[in-house]
Amino acid sequence: MTMAPEGIVYIVDDDEAVRDSLVMLLESRGHRTSSFASAEAFLGAVATPSLPGCLLLDVNMPGTGGLGLLGEIGRIAPRLPVLMITGRGEVAIAVQAMKAGARDFLEKPLDPDTLFALVDQALAASAQAAQAEEERSKAQASLDRLTPRERSVFDRLAEGKTNKQVAAELNISPRTIEIHRAKLMEKLRVTSVSELIGLSARIDSGRKDRL
Repeated sequence: MTMAPEGIVYIVDDDEAVRDSLVMLLESRGHRTSSFASAEAFLGAVATPSLPGCLLLDVNMPGTGGLGLLGEIGRIAPRLPVLMITGRGEVAIAVQAMKAGARDFLEKPLDPDTLFALVDQALAASAQAAQAEEERSKAQASLDRLTPRERSVFDRLAEGKTNKQVAAELNISPRTIEIHRAKLMEKLRVTSVSELIGLSARIDSGRKDRL
């Protein structure tokens, strides 16, 4: 049996039989699961869903329905992949859900092979997002150690500007820029401008993902 990707699979469905079936199927393959009978129960128990992870979410539920919870997930955990569970004749709703941020949808009755494939893909994507976020956080922490002047130099070097161009913009000598550049690169633990630009790109990417 193929090793299941790491992560937790959250299940939100008001149908107890469906929840139990999903838990049994996924845990038989080695997944960790956490199931809830309603969107309210999920939100009450899980303030911030952990990554890596994914959510199996039924469309039609009493109270806050699947689309309502999907919108809330987009606010509190935008990187959590959501797989919608739909009944027959609900494909139009599933399409609406995907436009709202769902990753994919499963149609009842659920096919185990399709379930496994989509969950594995979602968990793999979530793991990549979690790793990217960790790298972005580390990069931002390094950037926060720079002095205001070093940050000014960093921002301009990250744009591909030369020492002379940066010196002219900041109205200081190229030699002073060289000193600032050496210090900031040491703090950031990079050895080249290309690494510096890559670090800046990771931070910018994280910012864009949250927009």
